[in-house]
Amino acid sequence: MLIHNGKVLFEYGDIEENSYIASCRKSILAILYGKYVDNGKIDLDETIGELGIDDVEGILPIEKTAKVRHLISARSGVFHPASYPGGMYEYSPARGSVVPGEYWLYSNWDLNVGGYVFEQKTKRNIYDEITRQLAKPLEMQDWDRSLQRKDGDPALSKYLAYPIWFSTRDMARVGQLMLNEGKWNGKQVISKAWFNEMIQQRTTHKEINKNVPTFRGSHVSMGIVICGGCTKM
Repeated sequence: MLIHNGKVLFEYGDIEENSYIASCRKSILAILYGKYVDNGKIDLDETIGELGIDDVEGILPIEKTAKVRHLISARSGVFHPASYPGGMYEYSPARGSVVPGEYWLYSNWDLNVGGYVFEQKTKRNIYDEITRQLAKPLEMQDWDRSLQRKDGDPALSKYLAYPIWFSTRDMARVGQLMLNEGKWNGKQVISKAWFNEMIQQRTTHKEINKNVPTFRGSHVSMGIVICGGCTKM
């Protein structure tokens, strides 16, 4: 879909089919976080040790000092295996060798735990919150709650991934929402403060290419929670 100034200029293929949005799921979780950071239910500076986060292989003392903000920017320094494929653990340093917040690695463990923290602190299901915060306000045409379910191997990690299925035209609505700085039909769906926080750079392309030499920005789309890319806290 090609959209300019909120108007659809061009469409090609099946824009109604719901498909797995892969790394973009983390951008969606970023949006959901905002309301609860704003109202104080989620404290980005709370550590995973304070939250009682543990896992199959255990969490090291230094890793327990990682904060929620580090989880959702892929900078936790926790290199525990994830329950779901797609991370870049072949490039990870030895566990316990980096200070949380000081090293970026594209990590499904970080963002899966970020999803777990969201649900624990808000007492709300991620998919129900997508319905509430995005699908309804943006009048999504194809959102299907019945397609959405967590996945992963609990023998590897307790923290399952939250795959999300969207259609092209519904994802285009999310893109337009961000272009509108969180506003939809005159209503601030994402607070301006959280929108500004999401788009701050936290990791440079130089750090990405140094830590993952073959990456070359192929997943770069990252704000505060937003998949594997360039962010700076």
